Amino acid sequence: MAIIYQIPTETLLQIFRTIQLDNRIENHILDDQLDSTQILFCLSRVCRLWRKIIWGCPTLWSDICLNIGRIDTGDVSRVKRQATGRLERAGGVLLSLTILFPYEYDEERWTGEESAEILPVQLANIFRDTMSRWKSFRMHAHPIEIQSFLDSCTGPTPNLSRIIIKLRDIDLGGIPRTLFIPFQRPGGVDSGSPVVARFTSILPIYSSLGTSVTELRVNVSDGRLRTIDLITMLLSCPNLIEFSVIGEPKSSMTGDIPNPVVVPLLHLVQLHLWRIRDPEHLLGALRLQALQSLTIYWVHWSPAMQDALQRISQTCTSLISLDIDGDASDTTQDAPDFLAWESPTFPSVERFKLQSDHLINLCLRRSALSLPQAQEFALGVVPLDIAYHLLSSSTQLKSLSLYSVNADVVPRDAPIITLPHLLSINAGIYFGYLILSYITAPNLSELLIDDRCVLSMDVIRDLIARSNPPLRKLRLYGEGLADADVLWCLQRLPLLEELEIAGTEMSDATLRALEAPPPSEQGDVPDILLPQLRSATIGQGHTFNEHITTQGFAALTTSRLTVDWKLAFNTGEIRAWRAE
Repeated sequence: MAIIYQIPTETLLQIFRTIQLDNRIENHILDDQLDSTQILFCLSRVCRLWRKIIWGCPTLWSDICLNIGRIDTGDVSRVKRQATGRLERAGGVLLSLTILFPYEYDEERWTGEESAEILPVQLANIFRDTMSRWKSFRMHAHPIEIQSFLDSCTGPTPNLSRIIIKLRDIDLGGIPRTLFIPFQRPGGVDSGSPVVARFTSILPIYSSLGTSVTELRVNVSDGRLRTIDLITMLLSCPNLIEFSVIGEPKSSMTGDIPNPVVVPLLHLVQLHLWRIRDPEHLLGALRLQALQSLTIYWVHWSPAMQDALQRISQTCTSLISLDIDGDASDTTQDAPDFLAWESPTFPSVERFKLQSDHLINLCLRRSALSLPQAQEFALGVVPLDIAYHLLSSSTQLKSLSLYSVNADVVPRDAPIITLPHLLSINAGIYFGYLILSYITAPNLSELLIDDRCVLSMDVIRDLIARSNPPLRKLRLYGEGLADADVLWCLQRLPLLEELEIAGTEMSDATLRALEAPPPSEQGDVPDILLPQLRSATIGQGHTFNEHITTQGFAALTTSRLTVDWKLAFNTGEIRAWRAE
């Protein structure tokens, strides 16, 4: 008997499911939704046994995908036959339903002699009786097609846990439409699985199913948002845990709220507002007692925005993560008087990220933003004085990342800030490392500096001399690194285990200093620079450096076989060296 017939049926089914999943993941980027049943048809042609197993297992056919864009628009009967046939193969198992309509909409394309109903309604009539078995529903179509389908599918969906709806053939730049979702959850939030929802170019309004929606992501980057529409949407899903909305950064939200409206999202933990210029009216309406993470990207700073953030600092006592990204396109030169901001304190924030802009910088200079419990800082495009003041209020800091620090002058008599818990510093491009002149970090274990400018080694040497840190990892990438500066640092870092270094002035002299002496010259305890080193990348910097040679590097790698050595060339190539 051939070995193919000796494989247990359960094992074959698992293999077929894995092939389905892998095929879907591999091709998902190339298509809106790969029809996973196509691979089943191919597998069923291998032999009679496989055909019998595949056609006899309803769960293999539970992912129903109708890609109508690939079907002749006049062949309505074929689409209906395909839908009915897929349902029959799926038996009575839970279903994942995907319907993809063509990109361009034609109101007459789906009518035919056999029926006056458009195709979305006819499909709804086919699938309506199976709604209680839907675990996932996905549809890409024109708003009229989507609403026509949904209007015919009012009913309970106790097993539904995912909704994805994307509009096609829309009016770019217009106000996004709202879409009523008639799916029901009669027993309320406790009667079924939590629902995750994704919508593109449209705002959902829920019926009773809204009480079960715990995660909602809306992308309306192709239109102009109205605050009242967002509020109406959020009122229909009061038990959200995570909410994310992406807008159009060049368009302001339109329409103030006519009357004060309160939206109690008492369970919301994560709130992400992306590319919404002026979300202050929305934030002013929300009640967010459980909020732990707030992200506001591409915000246009205004007095109302300041007030909204001030109120959040006072009411959201569970806030742990705060991420603010200003509108870099706003280059206002003068700060009006109303930008004076009270000194807000976020007593519970542990992770703080600030991508600043002109107005935010002006506002921060007139306030004293305080984050006393912050443990992680990521600061970008901030003046040096603002970075200094933020650090001075955050003595619990453990991780610090900086890049594009504007080299403003900090007062010469500014005291050195001691950060006893700081373990990691990552200073990125454009002078992010200059803040090192104003801090002491006695427990620092990781120092990463990757700058595109000439490094001021005096700043780095001062930090090492002042802090005497127990560094385990050091990265120095930048121009102007000389052998004397590098060796001065390495001689004071005996615990170093990982080293990455590149600079235009370095030469083989640094490599020779790192070599281990020949065995005949070694005593009981060999005198080796960086004795605990495990891995090292030696680079030639941003411009060609002929002072580091492959011969010098080969001698180094041969002398210390326990270290994982790599040589980075000026082209960006990294080559690993292994001694024979």
